[in-house]
Amino acid sequence: MRKRKHLPMGKLARFFEISTPRHMFEKAVREFEKMKLNLNTDTIFNFFVTAYHIMDYVKAQGTADQKAIKKMYNDPDFQMCGFICNKGKHLKLDKGEPYSTEHKRGALYGVLRYKECRFKEGPSYYLLAEGKRIDVIELGRRLLQKWEEFLSDQSVQLP
Repeated sequence: MRKRKHLPMGKLARFFEISTPRHMFEKAVREFEKMKLNLNTDTIFNFFVTAYHIMDYVKAQGTADQKAIKKMYNDPDFQMCGFICNKGKHLKLDKGEPYSTEHKRGALYGVLRYKECRFKEGPSYYLLAEGKRIDVIELGRRLLQKWEEFLSDQSVQLP
């Protein structure tokens, strides 16, 4: 892994109004709310790409403990987040695919073929990991909680 140059405090790079891990976290919260209201591939992609890339802002700031960063990278939920993020961006992954995705369209007016869903059941999206179905909304909720704890524990600079 190559060493990154860290900017001195007060000299953080900016992407419009986003310049700190906390800003990126707040963007992830907004993307999560959009995903809950309108669950589809676009909102799922936007949330997980944003949630995964909070770490880029943490590392650029250069104030978080390296052990805490490593712990986050080893967290199963963060690894699933990384999979969804990279699968959406690159479609084919070089390091293999430890997970897979599942989408059920839902049915507004009756039972879909093969009784996959009930009357008025909306679409559902899952990550399949080690024989378990993981709902993307639940995964997102857990990730936001972990990021909130990480940012608080590491006293990462607030906006």
